[in-house]
Amino acid sequence: EVLAYHLTEAGAADPAALAWQRAADRSAARGAFAEAASQYSRAVEVLATTPESQARNERELALLISLGSVLTTTRGLASREVEQVFRRARELDLGLGHGRKAAILGLWQTYLTRGELAAAQPLAEERLAIAEREGAPLSLC
Repeated sequence: EVLAYHLTEAGAADPAALAWQRAADRSAARGAFAEAASQYSRAVEVLATTPESQARNERELALLISLGSVLTTTRGLASREVEQVFRRARELDLGLGHGRKAAILGLWQTYLTRGELAAAQPLAEERLAIAEREGAPLSLC
């Protein structure tokens, strides 16, 4: 985290974002989820200062999925913060044309937990279509 801070202060955005991500990964691995959420957030903030590109969007998507995961633990699935993170991840995912299950799953779980079934339904249908296309029905679990 110290390295990430100094890289950020020096204006070295790419290596700083990577250092924040590594610090967050270490924090999450030891169960320090609030700390990891803060570090993933810093990584996203720093990365946002770099020019937009496909590679940057790929990195941001991965960071947001990790951030959403730890925020689910610290804030709960129904929180607006979790929804915002997974909504942004979903936007990036659509723009990149991936159809990543993690981005869809996070947003679907948020809506389902809140009882917002009309919002959850199309995401569930999309997850089902992906599972059928991949021939992997257990990926829905």
